[in-house]
Amino acid sequence: MDDGMRAMIREAYQSQMESHSDLRRKTDEHRAEHGCTAYPSPNSALWSFLLAMTGARRCLEIGCGLGYNAAVLAEALGPGGTVHTIENDPTHADLAEAELARRGLAGRVQVLRGDAAEILRTLEVPYDMVFIDGGDAHDWAFAAKRLVRDGGFVVSPNEGEVLAEWKLQIPNTAFVFVRPAPDL
Repeated sequence: MDDGMRAMIREAYQSQMESHSDLRRKTDEHRAEHGCTAYPSPNSALWSFLLAMTGARRCLEIGCGLGYNAAVLAEALGPGGTVHTIENDPTHADLAEAELARRGLAGRVQVLRGDAAEILRTLEVPYDMVFIDGGDAHDWAFAAKRLVRDGGFVVSPNEGEVLAEWKLQIPNTAFVFVRPAPDL
């Protein structure tokens, strides 16, 4: 990405980039202290654009961590939007629920506790966006096929090859591989 594009994105999405930055820092500190795999997405400021472009109202996140990505998704969707986020680690789920409540987002974000494979089998509502940020993306291929609406999209910061394979299996769905970018 060239400097001009970076500047344009920074100007257009500055408020989203700063939104929940304290939770992003808390997540980074928690990961460093506990050695876990909770990573806030470095590209979450762009979600507002993707969600607005598709008229999204419902998002599913696999891998909640401390709730940073879910908070950004909920904010990008606006008051009528809903985020379901799956977390297997009870400590992370507790921390995420507390942070989301503190930010006034508890009514728009539901933390689904437990094994993602089990939870994904129970979900019925088609989602506009599925954000895969936990586990092995290969595990979620069939769930994504069933849960993403036509015209919806799947986003992952770390599974580009898998998403390319899925494109052949799930027509009418956009796949966005978001390579972690330098700070905007």
